Amino acid sequence: MERCVWLSPGEDAPVDGYDRVFIGDEACGGFLPTSGFLSQIDAYASSGYKVGIVTPYLTPEWEIDFIALLEKLTNSTEIVVNDVGAFRLVQKSKHIPIIGRLLMRQNTDPAIHSFFRDQPTRDVYDYNDYVRLIHADPPQALADHFASSPMFSTEATALFLSGREEMTVMMDRPPRGMPAEVPRHMRVMLNMDDVLVSILPCRSCADCPNEEVLLGKTRANIPIYRKRNTCCYKAADAPGGASDTSPPGYVTRQISRKRA
Repeated sequence: MERCVWLSPGEDAPVDGYDRVFIGDEACGGFLPTSGFLSQIDAYASSGYKVGIVTPYLTPEWEIDFIALLEKLTNSTEIVVNDVGAFRLVQKSKHIPIIGRLLMRQNTDPAIHSFFRDQPTRDVYDYNDYVRLIHADPPQALADHFASSPMFSTEATALFLSGREEMTVMMDRPPRGMPAEVPRHMRVMLNMDDVLVSILPCRSCADCPNEEVLLGKTRANIPIYRKRNTCCYKAADAPGGASDTSPPGYVTRQISRKRA
């Protein structure tokens, strides 16, 4: 099992004990054109670490910066992509694409099960009259859907493999453990520390919070927080299985924001 650490652009942190360093942000691309970002990559690479890059959705402006960055990288680099356009750009280059959390479209809402299970019976007004609304446990097929990803469909697997022998995907750790239907040509890089709930529209970098902002807690008492326009919950505090519930052979990496 390869252990990876995920750093924010410009973050200087000890990475002892990790095999690979990923640097970047999946919500904001303001770091893409900066010389400091390339210097950060070179610093970890010169220290003997394998370095990867995490990239966001590409706006037209960020796409120009992203293409320039691909050309400046001297060595073949793993790049986590979060939209199809970025995937195709990396696919045409000498670099190696990894399907990111946003592109995986894994539904990771931590409240989804409690929403169905714990909502009380109550009256709801539907513009005509009051009706009795009763929530029940979701069908198993629906519950299974929330633990998987459309990226594992036959069509999507064929599209993203595109003749490759295997493809790495970045997934959040599902509360119920890894889905059993991961295609055999897909290798999972499992995010261990936070689970993506939603991503907010990116404003200017000056408006992005640099520190975590606690937004609240779900019924399961799991803290929801926001950092750089990304809403997450703390997977380490979530109920349910960790990597030991994963099917053997599927998880080849664990990526963490924790420092060694």
